[in-house]
This record gives sequence, structure tokens and C-alpha cells, in this order.
Amino acid sequence: MSVDDMGRQPQGASPRGVRLLRVFQGRENFVVTIAWSPDGTRLATGSADEARLHIWNTHSGELLYVSPIYPSSIKALAWSPDARRLAFGFSTEAWIWDSGSGELLTCREGHHAGLWRLSWSSDGTRLAGWSVGWEVRVWDGGNGNVLYEVPGHNEGLKSPMAWSPDGRMLATGQTDGIVRMWDGYTGQLLHKLEGDQDKVWSLGWSPDGTRLAASTTGNVARIWDGSNGQLHHVLRGHEGWVRAVEWSPDGWQLATGSTDTTIRLWDRDSGKLRQTLQGLPAPFLHALAWSNDGMYLAASVYKGRPGQVLIWHTPDWTWRATVPLPGLIHGNGFIWHPYRPLLVAVGPTRAEVSLWQLEAGSDFAS
Repeated sequence: MSVDDMGRQPQGASPRGVRLLRVFQGRENFVVTIAWSPDGTRLATGSADEARLHIWNTHSGELLYVSPIYPSSIKALAWSPDARRLAFGFSTEAWIWDSGSGELLTCREGHHAGLWRLSWSSDGTRLAGWSVGWEVRVWDGGNGNVLYEVPGHNEGLKSPMAWSPDGRMLATGQTDGIVRMWDGYTGQLLHKLEGDQDKVWSLGWSPDGTRLAASTTGNVARIWDGSNGQLHHVLRGHEGWVRAVEWSPDGWQLATGSTDTTIRLWDRDSGKLRQTLQGLPAPFLHALAWSNDGMYLAASVYKGRPGQVLIWHTPDWTWRATVPLPGLIHGNGFIWHPYRPLLVAVGPTRAEVSLWQLEAGSDFAS
């Protein structure tokens, strides 16, 4: 077995606050998205150029699976909640790989334009796909049959869709500022949440499903009731587009990231501002993510081609570490381990993925 098949051992010094554990490199092609299995044992990467799906054992570094070359970039990856199936999308097609049998199941009636996002319902019975052609389609996760297609997006779907934590509802957003809540089983429209005609960038349900948040190009974010769609709060204060919303694991705080180079933390119930993280090194904020225990918040930012993942310690909101990124990643450029203080991020080159550990012995929790 080659060194590449086992993952490359790191060379050189790590950035302050984190330690580089391993570098995964499959073939010479750009990684465009990554996904960690819910049990934390496997890492999947999707690539461009000679597009392949790679799956690694994250403990040993062993390369477990390499797919055939697909005709276009694999931009969408999603593990089922039980970690037994991996959905991936390229061009207009979605496929499901069974990790036990190795069999591939195609999702019938693919999209008419490029597939960019896939997401499983919490019970693993349904798979939703979103394309740049403004389509949202939901398949049966067992046989790949289409269950329904979400209508009403002729004006352009801008934000990723988001399942409610219990899988009973699916939320979608549009370029006209409208957020819709659909019955997750039938596709019936339940609530139409209208804003101020600004593009919806991102959506996020609180962990308990009682709140739904959305960010917009109107420099605001909104929080609605997760059951009836009643507007609770309009979060004002950003001076640029709000590109990302992310709930804390306990559901009491909402993080919003903006092109004004700030991240703001808001109280769920009152809607009041609790904290502002200022001075991001670049205006293009791409994503926010909390660690599973809520102790850390990470953000990916870009200025030109190079990028960074910035990490804060949430009890005192001090900056603790920066992980380099080689350039803008259209899918997930970084992701936290499901239950440990580990983070994977694309880099150091566009064809590699690195596994980072928050350093023991520093102010980081080990």
C-alpha cells in the first residue's frame, strides 16, 4: 500500500494552537467538498477535473474506496445519519453508495442543472437535492424514487435547503427574499415567510426545531418560529451582506457572519446582540461552524485565492488558531469532527485534505 493510500504524514511546523495530524491525498485533482461520517470513522472527499469520490479511514489514514472517474465535479456529499450510506452528486445526477455492500443506487429523475447540495432527513428515509437550476427534489433514500419536487422557485433558489431536526419540514429560500416551509413527507407548502425582497443566503434550524433563521443580502438576519412561521426577530447591526447563520449546539445563540468583516452572536429569545467578533482578515466570509460541544466557533474567510479558517474559544471569545486554506472551496472547505476537537480542511494544496487537532497543553481543550 502506497504512502498516498495511507495518508501522508505531516511535514514542517503547524500553526499556533493546532497540530497537523495527517494529510490525505488521493489523486492529482482539486477537492471541492468534504464530509465526515456521523460516527467520525470515515472522511469522504469529492473532486473536480478527473472527478472522483475518495473515502478514508480517519483513524488509520487508509484509503478505503476510490470511485471511477465521473464526467463532472462532485460538488455535493452527504452521509446518512446512520453512516451506512453516502449520497453524492455530479452534473445533474445523484447517487447513493452503500458502505456495507459497496453497491451504487441512482436517484431517478435527476435535476436539469448542476447539483450543488444534498441533505438527508434525520431519520435517513429521504434525501433532498438542490441544483443551480432552482430545483429542489426529494428522493426515497431506500430505492431512489422521486417523492416530490418543491415548486415555486422560478425566480431562483439562492440558499441551501434545510431539514428541520425531526425531519418533518423542509425549508427553502429564494432570491426574492421568500423562505418557504414544506411538509417533509408530502412536499405540501405549509408557510410562506416573506422578508424585504433581499436574496436569502443561508438557512438554519435551531437544534430543537423551535426556530428557523435566515440571512440575506439586506444586511439583516431573521428568526421565525419553527412551527408556525411567526416572525420573532429581525437582527440588525451588520453593515454588509449576511452570508451565514449558524446555531450553537445548545440552541441559545445564533452566530451571523457578514461581508463587513464581523461575526455577531445573538440571543435566541430576546434577539439582542451578545457579542461581536471584529476585524476578520478578509471580507468574503464563506461559512460558520460550531464544534459539537459548543466550545469553539470556526469561520472560513477568503481574500483572493488563499483563505483561512479562524477558530475562537467561545467561553471567553478569544481567537485561538488559524488554519490555512489554499483557495475558495465551493462546497464544504472545512468541517468539525462529530464529537472530538478535530477539524479537517482542504489543504495545504487543492488536491489534499488535512486533519488538525486543537493543541493539548495550550488554552485549547484537549
